[in-house]
Amino acid sequence: MADTPYTDYLFLMPNQDSGRKIYIDPFLIATFAHHIDPQSASGGQLVGRLVQTLSALAGGMTSGQSTSTAGEGFTDIGDEGGHLVRVFYRVIQDEARTMSKGSGVYIRDILRFTRDGRSVAPGLFSAEYNSGKWDVTERHSKVLEQPVLRIGSASNESGLIALSFLSEYMLKASSQETYKDSFNLYHCPVAVEYAGDKYITAEERRKVVSPDELAEILKASMNLNNQDGEYLQKYKVYCYDDASRVLTGALSKLRSQGIKLTKYQFIINSPHTPYSTMKALATD
Repeated sequence: MADTPYTDYLFLMPNQDSGRKIYIDPFLIATFAHHIDPQSASGGQLVGRLVQTLSALAGGMTSGQSTSTAGEGFTDIGDEGGHLVRVFYRVIQDEARTMSKGSGVYIRDILRFTRDGRSVAPGLFSAEYNSGKWDVTERHSKVLEQPVLRIGSASNESGLIALSFLSEYMLKASSQETYKDSFNLYHCPVAVEYAGDKYITAEERRKVVSPDELAEILKASMNLNNQDGEYLQKYKVYCYDDASRVLTGALSKLRSQGIKLTKYQFIINSPHTPYSTMKALATD
């Protein structure tokens, strides 16, 4: 996906009257509201801390810095015991106005970290409805065995929610509360793009989900049920909230490999990635 031109960025706080100006990629507005929720008390405090920290300290010794691109880095803001966000940005000093909106801090990405006291693992699962609730079990094979795949994650004030409740959340978000058929669940907690890294949470160190894994699942399942050139099964893939960023990465990888996903239909719910980008990738 192409980067948004810095000239298209928006003021994060138009009334900011001191320090460096803070700008944000307009495609991050939904992600920003989802991870921080400025309307809540804790979210409002976090926004204030974010603006103050980036305005004064972005690019300084307390920030993570890119080893390949000058001026790019990240800062962690919040309480590591609960509400913590990692903000990636570019610091522009004296860039020509034709390339940006002037000197300031340009927010390029936001990741939310949540506590995982329940040790809710990422990866592929099978969900089956039994005795009035969803039973979710890990699937050791990386191949889908159900015609429906749901991709996403969710959290509350206590951290990542249990997968049985995540199943209910997904069905409600899709207006499918009465749905009782089994499906596959790909659980991908936030902070997913930086595959291979590991992040410290309050309770444990946990591996970050990679879009590459989802790409392999989609590709492997494409090769099933193929008899005499006829595909015997179609898959519906429901993608929720910021999991759209994982799916976008997976589709981009598959497109670069020339893989055709002729067996899939994608249903996107509240994407945090430009819908036009996802549509173009899925169509290709």
